[in-house]
Amino acid sequence: MSTPKKAPGKSDQPAQTSSSGNTFFSPVNNFFSAPPVIQKQAATAAPATPAAGSTLSAPLTDSEWRGVEVWKSCGFVGIDPLTNNPRRNAELMAAALFCERALFSREFDERREDPLLCILTDVTIADPRVQTLATHVASRGPILSWEQRTIADPVLYAMERLINEYHFPVNGAAGMVGNLRAESGVIPNRIEGSAAGTPMRAEGSDHAMHDFTPDQIMNRGTPNQVGPLLPGVGIAQWTTGTRRSGLFEHQYCGMTSGANILFNMDAQIDYLVTELQGRFAGVYNTLTNARTSVDAASDVVVKRFEVPGAILNNGALRPDTDPAVVEVLTARRNLSQGAFNAYRAAHP
Repeated sequence: MSTPKKAPGKSDQPAQTSSSGNTFFSPVNNFFSAPPVIQKQAATAAPATPAAGSTLSAPLTDSEWRGVEVWKSCGFVGIDPLTNNPRRNAELMAAALFCERALFSREFDERREDPLLCILTDVTIADPRVQTLATHVASRGPILSWEQRTIADPVLYAMERLINEYHFPVNGAAGMVGNLRAESGVIPNRIEGSAAGTPMRAEGSDHAMHDFTPDQIMNRGTPNQVGPLLPGVGIAQWTTGTRRSGLFEHQYCGMTSGANILFNMDAQIDYLVTELQGRFAGVYNTLTNARTSVDAASDVVVKRFEVPGAILNNGALRPDTDPAVVEVLTARRNLSQGAFNAYRAAHP
């Protein structure tokens, strides 16, 4: 599945390599679609001794901080997923940053360094300079996996993501996010029939209540396995077969998360925009038109993207004057206006 169009200048760049052929790291401001890679193997080599005042372990630049935010959004550092160990996550990022600095540093002399440095992850992480850099990486707060993170205001977060990363007008973003709030509360791991406080607990195919695992949710319908009775999943409550499976197959930052996409808000928003730019291009064009009102944006999402059962009659859309349709449209317009107000309150 293709990557949605995002901010100008965030284009794919090839990885840079050293003269010996070992893969180093794409520059920090170029890895938006292909994060840098450290090969992950066991290692026992001793780390190098850091020089006093080493630029290789200096605090992060603004560009490098933006890179950290990209890794946090992707949920990966190279091929290594962020885990529930914040220190390890900071070390993975520090190792990647260190090796990129080394690639362009006059201070770094390969002849005096451990030959496995920037080749083996554990060797690189053990280097004292990387340990110092990891402390800098964690200086703005622990580096958490998506599973550990709590988004204080998911409505505002989704608004900001659509506007800042995908250039939606405020009205169009509000029309979409108001509908997401109606569908899921903008909770990435919520399944249909669950409560907001227990988003992965619902009735199963055996008609008993279960706390489902991500794999059970992804593989719903697998023979001889209990899964959620109802199919809806994620911030948009993707339901139909191809759209639901497409969520778990979606590539974000060049990686497929599988069941773990249930915890990644950014990856789900990316999938949402991918759908809009593809099979729902008409909806996308309406939402990204600066002249579209909040109400019109909300309505087009209801009738042409989400299409809840309440507005259907034998599979066909009921007329807008139908009381059931009026009720749905009104409720979602109110939620969309609320999303608009939340964004304007945060960004006067």
